[in-house]
Amino acid sequence: MLELFRSNKFVANIFLLLYVIAVRVTAFIFPVEWEPGHLGILSEWVYSNIGTNGLLPLICSIILVFIQAFLINKLVADYRLNTEINLFPGVFYVLIVSALPEFLNLSPILMANTFYIIGLQVLFNTYKTAQGGGKIFSAGLWFGIGSLFCFSAWILLIVGLVALSILRSFKLRERFMLILGFLVPYYGLWVYHFFFDRVNYFYNYHFLENLDFLDFAGAADIDLYIKLGFFGLLIVLVLLSYGIYMSKKNIKPQKYISILYWGLLMTIVTFFFQSGIKVEHLMIVSVPLAIFLGLNFTQFQKRTAEFFHLAIFVGVIILQLKPLWINSLT
Repeated sequence: MLELFRSNKFVANIFLLLYVIAVRVTAFIFPVEWEPGHLGILSEWVYSNIGTNGLLPLICSIILVFIQAFLINKLVADYRLNTEINLFPGVFYVLIVSALPEFLNLSPILMANTFYIIGLQVLFNTYKTAQGGGKIFSAGLWFGIGSLFCFSAWILLIVGLVALSILRSFKLRERFMLILGFLVPYYGLWVYHFFFDRVNYFYNYHFLENLDFLDFAGAADIDLYIKLGFFGLLIVLVLLSYGIYMSKKNIKPQKYISILYWGLLMTIVTFFFQSGIKVEHLMIVSVPLAIFLGLNFTQFQKRTAEFFHLAIFVGVIILQLKPLWINSLT
């Protein structure tokens, strides 16, 4: 199956869309009631218009995951992060953001990931450009919008500042431009809420209700530890593969890979400050994690890659069907 995505042709993207549907179709067959955690002010607006459960949010999630997978593949191809051009990073993004039943909904983190990917694309394009101020501001703007969908995405501002240090020589003005771009969407929403005399609501809903230290929702049981262990193993695999990602690449893609590493490590910090953390919060590492796994599987021999991909695919489907087989056992 994985060989279908070992190219960048148009037909492969059609297969990618079918793949997204196949991986997430269980949400339609076995729907479950779900309530999002750590809402941003913009994700709350989305839910007020389309709801959190039902057919429309699930269809939107499929469309969004496909677009994000497409954008990730474009990012990897445009900046030569992989040794060959294929759709593996997008495929593994689909698997990661569909790995657990809690991931199949239209979550705030899923919405924020769109702006994370676009912001990275813009920021990467500032390398060795004489006048990059406009792009830096634009990257901050995308990151700021993303953080209004999911509060934890505020960490993207720190990722952006680190990325500037890697890509460009230090210029205080450029740091201010990134921060200004990040704050512009906040200012726009503040003006909107000020006009309707709802500034306190904006402040309390988006900031105060989302800040807490090591605040985890739900019980800590064996099921949770298995899920954390699975993602922990993937992150360890990526950290140990640093030499593989850097080998046979010139300085430009090496800088981009370093930024993705920082992005992976920085997003882990949000587990310490976000309130009401649920299992779906694990999706916050999905963008860099998927790109790195795509690079790993490119290096595998074809048979090995097919075997492990099939094992992961089957494992994801089994996890998604967990409510069904647990009910049958009880």
